[in-house]
Amino acid sequence: LHQRPVVPAPHSIDPMGELSQAASLRGHRGGVNCLAGEGDTLVSGGEDGTVRLWDLGAQRTARAMVAPGAQAVNALAVGRGGCEHFVFGAAGRDVFAYDLRAPGVLMREPAVPSLGGSSDEVGALAIDAAGEHVAIGDDSGEVRVVNLDGDSQPPELDAAHGSICACLAFRPAGGGGGGLELLSGGTDAFAVRWDCLTGATLCSWCLAAAAPPAQSDGAAPRVINPRHVHSLAFEPGGTAFAAALGDGSIELRDANHG
Repeated sequence: LHQRPVVPAPHSIDPMGELSQAASLRGHRGGVNCLAGEGDTLVSGGEDGTVRLWDLGAQRTARAMVAPGAQAVNALAVGRGGCEHFVFGAAGRDVFAYDLRAPGVLMREPAVPSLGGSSDEVGALAIDAAGEHVAIGDDSGEVRVVNLDGDSQPPELDAAHGSICACLAFRPAGGGGGGLELLSGGTDAFAVRWDCLTGATLCSWCLAAAAPPAQSDGAAPRVINPRHVHSLAFEPGGTAFAAALGDGSIELRDANHG
């Protein structure tokens, strides 16, 4: 008789770097819209208008931060580099930030209540490795980059996407020609690489599939799962990236050539 293969139970990563049995983190009073992590930090944003910092060892909420107006939180980013103590969140058309060094378990007043309103609801955030810039993408397709020191601001990235900007990723240093570069992806099936300091488009990729052939009855071809760009990730050297698409595929591309 053949033995059945043993199927391991689901696992989760605990803060000590070992695997433990799967856990369920509960605390939001509604749907959880987004997650972000950096190091041992995990935060979540929900329909209940809160951002929650989790104690993964105790599997409970360590701190809760209220979004301005208690609006649903649709995107998050954990600070890095010079802003490593901050958590950034998007609610409605605006972006706010809490300083985790502030006292209190329930935090109601963000350290940065607004980074300036966007044209539409914000659904994508990213922070560069130095912690000096925040990239903001909204449902109109607009992409903005905000300099956190508040001095000179980068130019707007003109006409970024024809529809929703769904994801953003800063390019790791050393991957290109220097400077500050950002990759954005949208539901228009495009990925675009930007020079954040000049606002210029450096490269773009149309990730839409070739048009399917017409049906035998002459009807228009059916597209069931459009190749919307839902997520982007660079390899550590910044020379290539992966794009997660709505048709169930992942495209791997050279980051230097469209």
